[in-house]
Amino acid sequence: MVNWTKEQKLAIEEAGNNILVSAAAGSGKTAVLVERIIQKLIDPENALDIDEIFVSTFTNAAAEEMRNRIGEALEKAIAENPSSSHLKKQLSLLQQAHISTLHSFCTTVVRQYAYKLDLDPAFRIADEMEIELIKQEVIDEMFEDHYGKEGEELERFFTVVDMFSSDRSDVEVEKLILELYTFAMQHPWPEKWLQQVAEVYHLPDHIEEAEIDWLNYLKHEVKERFISLREDLERALSIANESDGPYHYIETLQTDLEVIDHALTKVDNWDELQQYVSTTKLKNLSAKRVECNEDKKERIKQIRKNFRDQWNDLKKSLFKRNLSAHLDDIRTLYPVIRQLVELVIEFKNRFQQVKRDKAIVDFSDLEHFCLAILTERTEDGEILPSEVAKFYQHQFKEILVDEYQDINNVQETILTVVSRKDPGNMFMVGDVKQSIYRFRHAEPFLFIEKYKNYEKDESLGKRIDLAKNFRSRENVLLGANYIFRQIFDEALGEISYDQKAELIYGNLNYENVPVEHVDTELLLVDRDTEVNSNEDGDETVEDVEATQLEARLYAEKINEWIGKKDKPPLQVLDKATNKLRDIQFRDIVILLRSLTGVPTIVDELKKQGIPVHAELRTGYFEAIEIKVMINMLKIIDNPYQDIPLVSVLRSPIVGLNEEQLAQIRLKKKYESFYKALESYAYANEDASEVVKQFLNLLAKFRKLAKEISLSELIWRIYQETGYYDFVGGIPGGRQRQANLRALYDRARRYEATSFRGLFRFLRFIEWMEEEKKDLGEARALSEQEDVVRIMTIHKSKGLEFPIVILGGMNKEFNFKDIQDKYILDKDLYFATKFIDSVKRITYPTLYYLALKQESLRKMLSEEIRVLYVAMTRAKEKLVMIGSAPSVEKKISSWQQFVEHDEWLLPIQLRKKAKTYLDWVGPALIRHRDAHVLRNEENSIENVPVEIQQDRARFKIEIVPATKLINLDVEERVMKEELKTAVTEWKKAPYENEQNCQFVEERMSFQYPYDEAANTRAKQSVTEIKRRLEVTDEYSDDYIVKRFRPPLVKRPNFMQKEKTLTAAEIGTAMHTVMQHLPLTKQYEVDDLTEIIARMVNEEKLTEEEAEVIDVKAIENFFRTDIAERMLTSERVEREIPFTYTLDVSEVYPNWESDTEEAVLIQGVVDCLIYTDEGVIILDYKTDAIHDEVITDRLIDSLRERYKVQIDLYKRAIENILKRRVEKAYLYFFHKNLLISM
Repeated sequence: MVNWTKEQKLAIEEAGNNILVSAAAGSGKTAVLVERIIQKLIDPENALDIDEIFVSTFTNAAAEEMRNRIGEALEKAIAENPSSSHLKKQLSLLQQAHISTLHSFCTTVVRQYAYKLDLDPAFRIADEMEIELIKQEVIDEMFEDHYGKEGEELERFFTVVDMFSSDRSDVEVEKLILELYTFAMQHPWPEKWLQQVAEVYHLPDHIEEAEIDWLNYLKHEVKERFISLREDLERALSIANESDGPYHYIETLQTDLEVIDHALTKVDNWDELQQYVSTTKLKNLSAKRVECNEDKKERIKQIRKNFRDQWNDLKKSLFKRNLSAHLDDIRTLYPVIRQLVELVIEFKNRFQQVKRDKAIVDFSDLEHFCLAILTERTEDGEILPSEVAKFYQHQFKEILVDEYQDINNVQETILTVVSRKDPGNMFMVGDVKQSIYRFRHAEPFLFIEKYKNYEKDESLGKRIDLAKNFRSRENVLLGANYIFRQIFDEALGEISYDQKAELIYGNLNYENVPVEHVDTELLLVDRDTEVNSNEDGDETVEDVEATQLEARLYAEKINEWIGKKDKPPLQVLDKATNKLRDIQFRDIVILLRSLTGVPTIVDELKKQGIPVHAELRTGYFEAIEIKVMINMLKIIDNPYQDIPLVSVLRSPIVGLNEEQLAQIRLKKKYESFYKALESYAYANEDASEVVKQFLNLLAKFRKLAKEISLSELIWRIYQETGYYDFVGGIPGGRQRQANLRALYDRARRYEATSFRGLFRFLRFIEWMEEEKKDLGEARALSEQEDVVRIMTIHKSKGLEFPIVILGGMNKEFNFKDIQDKYILDKDLYFATKFIDSVKRITYPTLYYLALKQESLRKMLSEEIRVLYVAMTRAKEKLVMIGSAPSVEKKISSWQQFVEHDEWLLPIQLRKKAKTYLDWVGPALIRHRDAHVLRNEENSIENVPVEIQQDRARFKIEIVPATKLINLDVEERVMKEELKTAVTEWKKAPYENEQNCQFVEERMSFQYPYDEAANTRAKQSVTEIKRRLEVTDEYSDDYIVKRFRPPLVKRPNFMQKEKTLTAAEIGTAMHTVMQHLPLTKQYEVDDLTEIIARMVNEEKLTEEEAEVIDVKAIENFFRTDIAERMLTSERVEREIPFTYTLDVSEVYPNWESDTEEAVLIQGVVDCLIYTDEGVIILDYKTDAIHDEVITDRLIDSLRERYKVQIDLYKRAIENILKRRVEKAYLYFFHKNLLISM
């Protein structure tokens, strides 16, 4: 029975309105969601049917897991109440229930109501590859049409092209149109949003500042900066007023404060503010020499320098020109932006038409088509739910949404129109602190808006906070809380990290099994070291990349935890047993912001003997086997491509060397390499025959390319060149073959699209390479293997690991989106730099600067949330690792935070962060454990006690880069000394008594059961017969055989004349005797007919049928024993058996005292049941060469098969518990029956 917390219980049971569950990391939100569904289904008073519930999940895997959990719960409920027809009905409806992603729901709606959109209901969902190819074709065709126009239309088109493209191509303007289209499609009404993009630039001549939305964002930003500067100046003035402070700076600092205060009064009027800032000059600090504390003097000078720099930066970037000049720039851009919007809308319409013609849709279409079906517009433009939406409103009594923080505006609109109002019936679960899919246009503001509104007004909905974390040990949570209290707020993070948002320790199982070394760690690799001479050829710090140094530190920590550093292994809690166990590699994950540099990390870890797996998104097209295959396909498409052709010739497919390639080139110096190759093939050179064979193969493949599918062609190339098998036999063969299979699979998926042919496929591959897109290496490793995993933070969302290494802490954020010529925003639309295509000058507009600041704020907010996700994956221990060119300089930039006396760090300083370390370092510097980060003169005495003495514990260490280089020097020296000792037969230099004893024991070890190791544990009756019928001093009764030369006989399928061996003939005869009906005495004709039927039934082959001695079988049926078979009530044929014998019975020379048994296997040809027991009959097809049957011959045959028949008797009597009455041998060759 699950013990739910008070808040979890409330979330499960609450009803009657919309409910928003704000669930912190590890708080069991999925379990709560599943339990709520189950309780709705089994409620004895008001039970729902499962088809009255709609559950929206973020991924298909999550939907399937939820479906399975509900199924298990229903089965358990049915077991407790087997008479409940309601529960049985729910279980039967489970697979048809609406438990899916929103995309899947949209697909269902669109297929069902496709007729409302005049859409083919048999539409296909195209994959990303096909959509990208179609987009490129559509935009190419659109541009071609526009270039063919004349007059004003062409001029308007040229204004867009001239402004947004380079002189070389139209790639940039094409990219802009595609980006605008993609961004617009994330809105419920794309064309309306696009029209608004143009309207922002359509400013009236007279407009009030308050009417300009983007200017209000900029005013807010400027005000924040002024307040931050004011705080800095007050801090400087406080230092100057101290007894030993530089008092001669007081006057200037007071003047600076007056300047800032005056500027703050003018923030609401941009023109006045611009006039004031642009004309105000700052005074210099007094140059008087006075006796004061030099450190304090330097600190004030630094603060004053920062103030002057920021003031001048504002003056230069924002206040150089007045507002009207900026607005004139925006008005000038209006015609160009309007034309740009028209092009985007035209592209949208063309693209939609092409998709309709091909009966395909993309994921964005599904949402918009679904929205079109679920809504209708009134005459005055109001959007209302359609009849279809009302049907779903009636059907769904509860709508549950998982990962609500990651939905977009279109999805929110769909959910709104299918949900009920007054009271609401939506149950939304999520954590806005984990909203990290901004690049997928997730809209966290939707969650935040409800989060705030539901707290203020419960009539709108109820908010429930799940803050208890059941995933992590307490110190992991304390560490995360300590850091995020200081950097996470509404301004940067978009939600306050208050007591309701903090992580609360909830898993008390950890208290029963305490462990050491749980402190959260921060390790900084310092690359600022003196350059040492490199006379010995050893590594220097400059020789090693920062990524390599970090990777070596990862390896050092992992080996330490595993127990390879003369320390006991780290202990972690086993979830299954609730007991401690030694850590395994699979318990460790390395989280990175991106996978750039991961191949280097993988190499370094492998060098240290650490098994590692990373699912790389790059490297596929760089793999040599893929390059060779792509080049092979290129020359099949067109052999007159020199570089791909030479690549294939040099590869193992042909295997020519450089000398031979040079000879080919010389055959026809001034023609294509292919022509030279054709000439060389018939020149009687050393490699001419190889080249001729390759040309024939190439001609065959070129012909096949026109006749068979692309995927078939690729597989034929693998088979006929042997390349697939070849790469499997070289290092990394498993991965290489997986890559080749992935190419085959990609070709199959390509052919399932609306595109066909080798040329287009190659064009697609080239496009992917140009766009720097990659398929990623094919996975060749199971996720269950004991390896350290490397993954992105995004990939880790929803997962948990005992040990987390958060690497690349000093890796810079990606600021590319806010450094382009243009910036896109959901609310502020589209801002571009002012581009004068005539004068060829570019400068940012005020609109662009406003949008840049807002985009920077949103981007940094998302990065804080990404850091939150990373730090909350750890169950037992979190280690953060980063490197810096100079840790000393990095730390010195954090010293200004030491005296800050509030939990939350200053917003402007947080906004300057470029890496995670720029947040974590300043957050830790005021903690009692961070003494290594503080300068000697900086004390935390004045820091509030609750900040410096927080319960979180940290271990902070600065690791010199020199510790991480030349790691193998000692090992190399030891190996050299050992090698010398061995080759010169000297005593090893590293003698250790314990090791010597260990080696002696190992080297002199003898397996105590040597006899058992060299004898078979299983034997057939025939082998035992052969072994025991004649044994002498030369017989070999052991399993280890002496060397025998390989068989020179060719296999049957390669022999010109196929003949059956005596053993094969014997097997055929036994097959006939096994399947002959025991109904009568057979004649030759009867037997011939039955044998022919056996051939048809594939019991015999034609060759076997030809060698059957039907006359001998006819003779058998004339014997007394055959008569007995025909008259017996029960006869069994070909009876397999297994039986154990004491080892000494099988191996007469066995000397060991250990009790061993040998498993005996055999097949009895025929058992005839009688009243007294059974009769054994064994057929023999041996040739008897004696002309006359004598007693001596009979005795000899009896002796030969005595062992076999005796074993049969023992086995049958012990297994069947029936006495063997008699045993016979029947020899077909002489129609001879011998009684044993």
